[in-house]
Amino acid sequence: MAWYLTTGELYEGETHVLAGNTYSGKTRTSESRRLVEGPEPKRARSSNGRLKGDDPSTTDINEAYEKPKEEK
Repeated sequence: MAWYLTTGELYEGETHVLAGNTYSGKTRTSESRRLVEGPEPKRARSSNGRLKGDDPSTTDINEAYEKPKEEK
C-alpha cells in the first residue's frame, strides 16, 4: 500500500505514527500532514505503450506515475 495526503496526492517521504494516525515527516511538526493508505500507483504509459519518464522541470508533479482509479 502507498501513502497519500488527504488531498489525494501521493506521498513518498518519511512517516511517523501518532495516536493511531500516520503523518508525514520523521517527527510531528507544524508542517506534518495526515496521511491515508491507498493502492500502489501504476507506471504511466504513452499512447504507444512505452513507459513515461518524469519531467525534471516540474518538481512538484511526478508524471512517471498515474493516479490510481477510484474503487467503486
